[in-house]
Amino acid sequence: MTALRDGGFGLESTDRIYYMLAAGQAQPMFAGFALLIWVLLYFFLAGSKRRVLRVIEATAHWMLHMLAMSLLVQLILLSNLGKLLGSDVFRVTANSVAMIAMGSVVAGLIISIYLFFGCRVFKTHADNGFSSIRIAGYKNFLRFRITKDSLTIYPIGLVRVPSRAGWREPAAEERKAGIVAGYVPRLKMKPRLIEGPMSSGRATSRT
Repeated sequence: MTALRDGGFGLESTDRIYYMLAAGQAQPMFAGFALLIWVLLYFFLAGSKRRVLRVIEATAHWMLHMLAMSLLVQLILLSNLGKLLGSDVFRVTANSVAMIAMGSVVAGLIISIYLFFGCRVFKTHADNGFSSIRIAGYKNFLRFRITKDSLTIYPIGLVRVPSRAGWREPAAEERKAGIVAGYVPRLKMKPRLIEGPMSSGRATSRT
């Protein structure tokens, strides 16, 4: 901590890693926390299937978080935020709250950038990256047509999906016309066939 406080922001990245490792040696709880982060990154966020590349990917990602943690700790120590409160208890509490708040934002930003490049450049993390963006459109589903002798599958996609305000209850005339859905879109949707229908021979089961 003293090295981070007195070293200024001109410290090299290798020096920062060294100080973080030294902190882990002096405080086993911090070392266990850092190791837990690496394990989580390896098993849940590393996208490569090969073990060696997975280790390299998780380690590089882990080092980014550790460097960011080093910068945040140094920023908080240099700000002298805790000294304004006088008491050591208040100082530690204030520094901890500031670290948690700022660390949450920075860590989330690092993971967002990681998922972005994973999806766009390395073609990994498609599920995590796409679901975290929470894009309302681009919903796909399958429609099955089952007859006595065949099964036809229609892959259908919707580029734009109505928002929560874009739905309404069917009118009485629509109910009489045979609409049984609880809600219908206010504007007509435009489904498209993603690719040609896929047909099989005689259906083996009926559902």
